[in-house]
Amino acid sequence: MCLQINQDNNKKVWNLAFQLLKERLQNGSDTFFDACNFTQDYINRYKKMANLYDFQVMAIDFSSLPLDTLLARNKRRLYFYDGLRYVPEQVVKDIYQKMEPVPKGIFTIDATQPDARDRFMELWQ
Repeated sequence: MCLQINQDNNKKVWNLAFQLLKERLQNGSDTFFDACNFTQDYINRYKKMANLYDFQVMAIDFSSLPLDTLLARNKRRLYFYDGLRYVPEQVVKDIYQKMEPVPKGIFTIDATQPDARDRFMELWQ
Protein backbone atom coordinates (compact mmCIF):
# COMPACT_ATOMS: atom_id res chain seq x y z
CA MET A 1 0.00 0.00 0.00
CA CYS A 2 1.27 3.47 -0.90
CA LEU A 3 0.17 6.51 1.10
CA GLN A 4 -0.84 9.50 -1.01
CA ILE A 5 -1.62 13.11 -0.26
CA ASN A 6 -5.23 14.08 -0.92
CA GLN A 7 -5.33 16.71 -3.67
CA ASP A 8 -8.87 18.01 -2.94
CA ASN A 9 -7.67 21.13 -1.13
CA ASN A 10 -4.92 22.21 -3.52
CA LYS A 11 -6.42 25.64 -4.22
CA LYS A 12 -6.69 26.45 -0.49
CA VAL A 13 -3.18 25.13 0.15
CA TRP A 14 -1.63 27.21 -2.66
CA ASN A 15 -3.49 30.36 -1.57
CA LEU A 16 -2.16 29.88 1.95
CA ALA A 17 1.35 29.13 0.65
CA PHE A 18 1.43 32.37 -1.36
CA GLN A 19 0.10 34.36 1.60
CA LEU A 20 2.89 32.95 3.75
CA LEU A 21 5.43 33.64 1.00
CA LYS A 22 4.29 37.25 0.86
CA GLU A 23 4.69 37.58 4.64
CA ARG A 24 8.17 36.05 4.53
CA LEU A 25 9.29 38.34 1.71
CA GLN A 26 7.89 41.37 3.52
CA ASN A 27 10.03 40.33 6.50
CA GLY A 28 13.12 39.88 4.29
CA SER A 29 13.25 36.09 4.72
CA ASP A 30 14.63 33.84 1.99
CA THR A 31 12.18 31.07 1.16
CA PHE A 32 12.20 27.78 -0.78
CA PHE A 33 9.29 26.06 -2.45
CA ASP A 34 9.76 22.36 -3.06
CA ALA A 35 7.10 21.89 -5.72
CA CYS A 36 6.96 20.98 -9.39
CA ASN A 37 6.14 24.48 -10.67
CA PHE A 38 6.06 22.99 -14.15
CA THR A 39 4.40 25.88 -16.02
CA GLN A 40 5.53 29.43 -16.59
CA ASP A 41 2.38 30.69 -14.85
CA TYR A 42 3.52 29.14 -11.56
CA ILE A 43 7.02 30.56 -11.80
CA ASN A 44 5.87 33.98 -13.01
CA ARG A 45 3.67 34.23 -9.93
CA TYR A 46 6.78 33.86 -7.76
CA LYS A 47 8.69 36.28 -9.97
CA LYS A 48 6.00 38.96 -9.70
CA MET A 49 5.94 38.72 -5.91
CA ALA A 50 9.74 38.56 -5.62
CA ASN A 51 10.08 41.72 -7.73
CA LEU A 52 7.79 43.60 -5.32
CA TYR A 53 10.16 42.88 -2.45
CA ASP A 54 13.48 42.98 -4.34
CA PHE A 55 14.16 39.23 -4.21
CA GLN A 56 15.53 36.97 -6.93
CA VAL A 57 13.84 33.75 -7.99
CA MET A 58 16.10 30.77 -8.55
CA ALA A 59 14.86 27.54 -10.14
CA ILE A 60 16.41 24.11 -10.28
CA ASP A 61 15.45 22.98 -13.77
CA PHE A 62 14.62 19.29 -14.23
CA SER A 63 13.08 19.73 -17.70
CA SER A 64 16.03 18.27 -19.60
CA LEU A 65 15.92 14.99 -17.66
CA PRO A 66 14.32 12.13 -19.61
CA LEU A 67 10.99 10.80 -18.38
CA ASP A 68 12.45 7.38 -17.58
CA THR A 69 15.03 9.02 -15.27
CA LEU A 70 12.33 10.96 -13.43
CA LEU A 71 10.20 7.83 -13.05
CA ALA A 72 13.18 5.84 -11.72
CA ARG A 73 14.03 8.55 -9.18
CA ASN A 74 10.42 8.76 -8.10
CA LYS A 75 10.24 4.98 -7.64
CA ARG A 76 13.24 5.12 -5.26
CA ARG A 77 11.19 7.43 -3.04
CA LEU A 78 9.00 4.47 -2.14
CA TYR A 79 11.91 2.85 -0.36
CA PHE A 80 13.85 5.78 1.09
CA TYR A 81 11.05 7.97 2.44
CA ASP A 82 8.53 5.37 3.64
CA GLY A 83 6.60 6.05 0.43
CA LEU A 84 5.41 9.44 1.65
CA ARG A 85 7.16 11.37 -1.12
CA TYR A 86 6.24 8.97 -3.90
CA VAL A 87 4.13 10.49 -6.66
CA PRO A 88 1.83 8.17 -8.62
CA GLU A 89 3.52 7.32 -11.93
CA GLN A 90 0.68 8.72 -14.04
CA VAL A 91 0.95 12.07 -12.25
CA VAL A 92 4.66 12.24 -13.11
CA LYS A 93 3.86 11.44 -16.74
CA ASP A 94 1.10 14.07 -16.88
CA ILE A 95 3.34 16.77 -15.41
CA TYR A 96 6.16 15.81 -17.76
CA GLN A 97 3.83 16.29 -20.75
CA LYS A 98 2.78 19.75 -19.50
CA MET A 99 6.25 20.93 -18.46
CA GLU A 100 7.27 24.31 -19.91
CA PRO A 101 10.69 25.98 -20.09
CA VAL A 102 11.67 28.19 -17.17
CA PRO A 103 10.68 31.79 -18.06
CA LYS A 104 13.31 34.37 -18.95
CA GLY A 105 14.65 36.42 -16.07
CA ILE A 106 14.80 33.47 -13.68
CA PHE A 107 18.19 32.30 -12.47
CA THR A 108 18.33 28.61 -13.36
CA ILE A 109 20.47 25.70 -12.23
CA ASP A 110 20.38 22.75 -14.61
CA ALA A 111 19.64 19.65 -12.53
CA THR A 112 21.44 17.45 -15.06
CA GLN A 113 24.80 19.02 -14.25
CA PRO A 114 26.93 17.02 -11.79
CA ASP A 115 27.67 20.15 -9.73
CA ALA A 116 24.03 21.32 -9.48
CA ARG A 117 23.77 20.68 -5.73
CA ASP A 118 27.12 22.35 -5.00
CA ARG A 119 26.18 25.30 -7.18
CA PHE A 120 22.91 25.74 -5.34
CA MET A 121 24.61 25.62 -1.94
CA GLU A 122 27.25 28.11 -3.07
CA LEU A 123 24.60 30.57 -4.24
CA TRP A 124 22.52 30.09 -1.13
CA GLN A 125 25.42 30.95 1.18
